[in-house]
Amino acid sequence: MPHRPILSRPAVPHPGPAPSATTFAMLGKYLSLALMLPAGAFAGFLLGRFAEHWIHASWPTLAGIVLGVIASVMKVFDELMRDVRREELERSPERLGATERNHPPNMP
Repeated sequence: MPHRPILSRPAVPHPGPAPSATTFAMLGKYLSLALMLPAGAFAGFLLGRFAEHWIHASWPTLAGIVLGVIASVMKVFDELMRDVRREELERSPERLGATERNHPPNMP
């Protein structure tokens, strides 16, 4: 009886579609958005601690954290709105093209 390697298995077709590069790109993008909020809070904390030692007050740390969170939320919202606009343009190119054909731009 011939020796068969343990790691060889019969070829079984993959039950679903293979993940595409766009799937991994989206995963990376949304993971970075999820990490942006704690990163902003941490950056604000560090800047606040630096300012606290520089001006000898106790409030800059809290202010830095709040400003870091606000900046992070604004950036996440901006990125999500950009994705929504891009998705709308990708879904309706026919409608945009028809509108431009029916109403050509005014040229001077």
